[in-house]
Amino acid sequence: GEGELTERQLDMVEFMDDYVDAWQRGDGEALVAMYTPSGRFVSMGTTYRVDDGSLADLINGDDWSSLNSYEPYLVRGNEMLSFHSFPGGIYMNSFKFTGDGELLLLRHTVTD
Repeated sequence: GEGELTERQLDMVEFMDDYVDAWQRGDGEALVAMYTPSGRFVSMGTTYRVDDGSLADLINGDDWSSLNSYEPYLVRGNEMLSFHSFPGGIYMNSFKFTGDGELLLLRHTVTD
């Protein structure tokens, strides 16, 4: 609602194609490479971290092929909201990206 997206925000939207693809493939290595070293994934109150390996373990340990991401994405500053479905429901995603430099995720939070 604040006008045209900046170049960085357009990059954030494009970033999501690779991010969702990494989830669907169950590719923990590719996924954690998209986060800062201290990045976090928080799902329904449980936190998985890049730096302790728990995020990679989560991704590598399950079948994510039925995850479906929905557009449009809502973008403001370096944050984004979206929705996805996975067996059991539809969930909201909140993403926070780095504000400058390499485009990486600081945090991805999933709520129902």
